[in-house]
Amino acid sequence: MRLPTLIAVSLITVGSGLAVTLSLRHQSGRLRQQLAQTRERNATQPAPATSTTPHIAPNRSVSAEIDAARSEIAALEARAERERTATISTDLAPPGLTRLEDLHDVGRQTPGAAVHTLLWAACRGDDTALANTLLLEAEARAKAAAFLADLPDSAREKLPTPESFAALFLSDGLTKVTAVRIGEATAIDPDNATVRLEGIMNRELQLPLRRATTGWQIVVGEKQIDWAITQLRASPAK
Repeated sequence: MRLPTLIAVSLITVGSGLAVTLSLRHQSGRLRQQLAQTRERNATQPAPATSTTPHIAPNRSVSAEIDAARSEIAALEARAERERTATISTDLAPPGLTRLEDLHDVGRQTPGAAVHTLLWAACRGDDTALANTLLLEAEARAKAAAFLADLPDSAREKLPTPESFAALFLSDGLTKVTAVRIGEATAIDPDNATVRLEGIMNRELQLPLRRATTGWQIVVGEKQIDWAITQLRASPAK
Protein backbone atom coordinates (compact mmCIF):
# COMPACT_ATOMS: atom_id res chain seq x y z
CA MET A 1 0.00 0.00 0.00
CA ARG A 2 1.37 3.36 -1.01
CA LEU A 3 1.13 5.93 1.74
CA PRO A 4 1.47 9.68 1.28
CA THR A 5 4.05 11.68 3.09
CA LEU A 6 2.56 13.57 6.02
CA ILE A 7 2.51 17.32 5.76
CA ALA A 8 2.60 19.70 8.68
CA VAL A 9 -0.65 21.35 9.68
CA SER A 10 -0.47 25.11 10.36
CA LEU A 11 -2.99 26.77 12.72
CA ILE A 12 -4.55 30.06 11.72
CA THR A 13 -2.74 33.03 13.25
CA VAL A 14 -5.44 35.10 14.85
CA GLY A 15 -4.61 38.69 15.41
CA SER A 16 -1.53 38.90 13.19
CA GLY A 17 -2.55 42.44 12.29
CA LEU A 18 -2.34 43.37 15.95
CA ALA A 19 1.19 41.99 16.10
CA VAL A 20 2.19 44.13 13.13
CA THR A 21 0.69 47.19 14.78
CA LEU A 22 2.55 46.56 18.03
CA SER A 23 5.79 46.12 16.09
CA LEU A 24 5.28 49.44 14.34
CA ARG A 25 4.48 51.15 17.63
CA HIS A 26 7.72 49.74 19.03
CA GLN A 27 9.69 51.13 16.09
CA SER A 28 8.00 54.50 16.53
CA GLY A 29 8.92 54.57 20.20
CA ARG A 30 12.52 53.70 19.39
CA LEU A 31 12.72 56.52 16.88
CA ARG A 32 11.23 58.97 19.37
CA GLN A 33 13.96 57.99 21.80
CA GLN A 34 16.59 58.56 19.11
CA LEU A 35 15.05 61.94 18.31
CA ALA A 36 15.24 62.96 21.98
CA GLN A 37 18.89 61.92 22.11
CA THR A 38 19.62 63.92 18.98
CA ARG A 39 17.95 66.99 20.45
CA GLU A 40 19.99 66.53 23.62
CA ARG A 41 23.23 66.38 21.63
CA ASN A 42 22.18 69.49 19.73
CA ALA A 43 21.50 71.30 23.00
CA THR A 44 25.05 70.61 24.19
CA GLN A 45 26.61 72.25 21.17
CA PRO A 46 28.67 75.38 22.02
CA ALA A 47 26.57 78.52 22.38
CA PRO A 48 26.69 81.02 19.50
CA ALA A 49 29.50 83.54 19.75
CA THR A 50 28.86 87.18 20.71
CA SER A 51 27.89 89.67 18.07
CA THR A 52 31.53 90.71 17.74
CA THR A 53 32.38 87.33 16.21
CA PRO A 54 31.27 86.01 12.85
CA HIS A 55 27.84 84.30 12.87
CA ILE A 56 28.09 80.49 13.14
CA ALA A 57 25.51 78.61 11.11
CA PRO A 58 23.46 75.93 12.93
CA ASN A 59 24.73 72.37 12.74
CA ARG A 60 23.09 71.29 9.51
CA SER A 61 23.79 67.57 9.96
CA VAL A 62 22.02 67.54 13.34
CA SER A 63 19.04 69.45 11.95
CA ALA A 64 18.80 67.05 9.04
CA GLU A 65 18.93 64.09 11.44
CA ILE A 66 16.06 65.55 13.48
CA ASP A 67 13.96 66.18 10.38
CA ALA A 68 14.56 62.65 9.10
CA ALA A 69 13.62 61.14 12.46
CA ARG A 70 10.43 63.19 12.58
CA SER A 71 9.43 62.06 9.09
CA GLU A 72 10.08 58.40 9.88
CA ILE A 73 8.09 58.60 13.11
CA ALA A 74 5.15 60.17 11.29
CA ALA A 75 5.26 57.49 8.58
CA LEU A 76 5.41 54.64 11.11
CA GLU A 77 2.53 56.02 13.16
CA ALA A 78 0.41 56.50 10.05
CA ARG A 79 1.10 52.93 8.96
CA ALA A 80 0.34 51.60 12.44
CA GLU A 81 -3.00 53.42 12.43
CA ARG A 82 -3.88 51.94 9.04
CA GLU A 83 -3.02 48.45 10.27
CA ARG A 84 -5.07 48.97 13.43
CA THR A 85 -8.10 50.17 11.49
CA ALA A 86 -7.84 47.34 8.97
CA THR A 87 -7.83 44.68 11.70
CA ILE A 88 -10.66 45.99 13.87
CA SER A 89 -13.27 43.93 12.05
CA THR A 90 -11.25 40.71 12.32
CA ASP A 91 -10.34 41.27 15.96
CA LEU A 92 -13.98 41.43 17.04
CA ALA A 93 -15.82 38.13 17.47
CA PRO A 94 -19.49 37.88 16.46
CA PRO A 95 -21.91 38.53 19.36
CA GLY A 96 -21.99 35.64 21.81
CA LEU A 97 -18.84 33.99 20.45
CA THR A 98 -15.35 33.89 21.95
CA ARG A 99 -12.20 34.27 19.85
CA LEU A 100 -9.91 31.25 20.05
CA GLU A 101 -6.99 33.52 20.92
CA ASP A 102 -8.88 34.64 24.06
CA LEU A 103 -9.15 31.10 25.42
CA HIS A 104 -6.89 29.79 28.19
CA ASP A 105 -5.72 26.55 29.73
CA VAL A 106 -8.42 26.05 32.39
CA GLY A 107 -7.73 22.40 33.10
CA ARG A 108 -10.11 19.50 32.61
CA GLN A 109 -11.99 19.31 35.90
CA THR A 110 -15.37 19.79 34.18
CA PRO A 111 -16.62 18.87 30.70
CA GLY A 112 -16.85 22.54 29.69
CA ALA A 113 -13.34 23.25 30.95
CA ALA A 114 -11.98 20.29 28.96
CA VAL A 115 -13.49 21.65 25.72
CA HIS A 116 -12.14 25.12 26.55
CA THR A 117 -8.64 23.71 27.09
CA LEU A 118 -8.83 21.57 23.94
CA LEU A 119 -9.59 24.64 21.80
CA TRP A 120 -6.87 26.63 23.55
CA ALA A 121 -4.30 23.90 22.81
CA ALA A 122 -5.42 23.60 19.18
CA CYS A 123 -5.22 27.36 18.66
CA ARG A 124 -1.67 27.52 20.01
CA GLY A 125 -0.40 24.38 18.31
CA ASP A 126 0.35 22.63 21.62
CA ASP A 127 0.19 19.07 20.32
CA THR A 128 0.96 17.47 23.68
CA ALA A 129 -1.75 19.37 25.54
CA LEU A 130 -4.18 18.72 22.70
CA ALA A 131 -3.52 14.97 22.69
CA ASN A 132 -4.02 14.90 26.47
CA THR A 133 -7.57 16.19 26.03
CA LEU A 134 -8.51 13.24 23.80
CA LEU A 135 -9.68 9.76 24.77
CA LEU A 136 -9.74 7.22 21.95
CA GLU A 137 -12.19 4.36 22.24
CA ALA A 138 -10.63 0.90 22.08
CA GLU A 139 -11.57 0.25 18.43
CA ALA A 140 -10.45 3.73 17.37
CA ARG A 141 -7.13 3.38 19.18
CA ALA A 142 -6.43 -0.02 17.62
CA LYS A 143 -7.22 1.22 14.11
CA ALA A 144 -5.05 4.33 14.51
CA ALA A 145 -2.17 2.30 15.95
CA ALA A 146 -2.30 -0.14 13.01
CA PHE A 147 -2.26 2.71 10.53
CA LEU A 148 0.66 4.45 12.22
CA ALA A 149 2.66 1.21 12.27
CA ASP A 150 2.73 1.25 8.46
CA LEU A 151 4.04 4.80 8.19
CA PRO A 152 7.71 5.66 7.53
CA ASP A 153 9.91 6.26 10.55
CA SER A 154 10.00 10.01 9.91
CA ALA A 155 6.21 10.17 10.06
CA ARG A 156 5.99 8.05 13.20
CA GLU A 157 8.37 10.43 14.94
CA LYS A 158 5.85 13.23 14.39
CA LEU A 159 2.89 11.05 15.36
CA PRO A 160 4.14 8.76 18.14
CA THR A 161 0.70 7.85 19.56
CA PRO A 162 -2.86 7.33 18.29
CA GLU A 163 -3.83 10.43 20.29
CA SER A 164 -1.29 12.56 18.44
CA PHE A 165 -2.71 11.26 15.15
CA ALA A 166 -6.23 12.27 16.19
CA ALA A 167 -4.94 15.63 17.41
CA LEU A 168 -3.41 16.33 14.00
CA PHE A 169 -6.75 16.12 12.23
CA LEU A 170 -8.59 17.95 14.96
CA SER A 171 -6.14 20.83 14.52
CA ASP A 172 -6.69 20.68 10.77
CA GLY A 173 -10.43 21.04 11.28
CA LEU A 174 -9.92 24.16 13.38
CA THR A 175 -7.59 26.03 11.02
CA LYS A 176 -10.42 28.18 9.64
CA VAL A 177 -12.22 28.69 12.95
CA THR A 178 -11.76 32.07 14.64
CA ALA A 179 -14.48 32.14 17.31
CA VAL A 180 -16.71 29.64 19.11
CA ARG A 181 -19.42 29.40 21.72
CA ILE A 182 -19.01 26.67 24.34
CA GLY A 183 -22.47 25.74 25.57
CA GLU A 184 -23.78 23.97 28.63
CA ALA A 185 -22.72 20.44 29.50
CA THR A 186 -25.40 17.74 29.59
CA ALA A 187 -24.72 14.86 31.97
CA ILE A 188 -25.46 11.38 30.68
CA ASP A 189 -24.22 9.62 33.81
CA PRO A 190 -21.56 10.48 36.42
CA ASP A 191 -18.74 9.66 34.00
CA ASN A 192 -20.15 10.70 30.63
CA ALA A 193 -21.47 13.99 29.28
CA THR A 194 -21.86 16.07 26.14
CA VAL A 195 -20.97 19.73 25.53
CA ARG A 196 -22.60 21.90 22.87
CA LEU A 197 -20.12 23.72 20.66
CA GLU A 198 -21.06 26.37 18.09
CA GLY A 199 -18.93 28.08 15.45
CA ILE A 200 -17.45 24.97 13.83
CA MET A 201 -18.38 24.64 10.14
CA ASN A 202 -21.41 26.88 10.74
CA ARG A 203 -23.23 24.26 12.73
CA GLU A 204 -23.74 23.05 16.27
CA LEU A 205 -21.76 20.07 17.53
CA GLN A 206 -22.41 17.85 20.50
CA LEU A 207 -19.03 16.71 21.80
CA PRO A 208 -19.00 13.48 23.85
CA LEU A 209 -16.77 13.53 26.94
CA ARG A 210 -15.76 10.94 29.51
CA ARG A 211 -14.29 11.33 32.95
CA ALA A 212 -10.77 9.88 33.32
CA THR A 213 -8.30 9.83 36.20
CA THR A 214 -6.66 13.02 34.89
CA GLY A 215 -9.93 14.86 34.24
CA TRP A 216 -12.53 15.00 31.48
CA GLN A 217 -11.52 14.12 27.90
CA ILE A 218 -13.20 14.38 24.50
CA VAL A 219 -14.09 10.94 23.19
CA VAL A 220 -12.84 10.04 19.70
CA GLY A 221 -14.64 7.13 18.06
CA GLU A 222 -13.83 4.72 15.28
CA LYS A 223 -15.73 6.80 12.71
CA GLN A 224 -13.52 9.84 13.35
CA ILE A 225 -10.34 7.75 12.92
CA ASP A 226 -11.73 6.20 9.72
CA TRP A 227 -12.35 9.70 8.37
CA ALA A 228 -8.85 10.85 9.31
CA ILE A 229 -7.23 7.84 7.61
CA THR A 230 -9.35 8.38 4.49
CA GLN A 231 -8.32 12.03 4.33
CA LEU A 232 -4.65 11.18 4.68
CA ARG A 233 -4.70 8.46 2.03
CA ALA A 234 -6.54 10.77 -0.37
CA SER A 235 -3.95 13.53 -0.03
CA PRO A 236 -1.42 13.79 -2.89
CA ALA A 237 1.76 11.82 -2.36
CA LYS A 238 4.91 13.91 -2.12
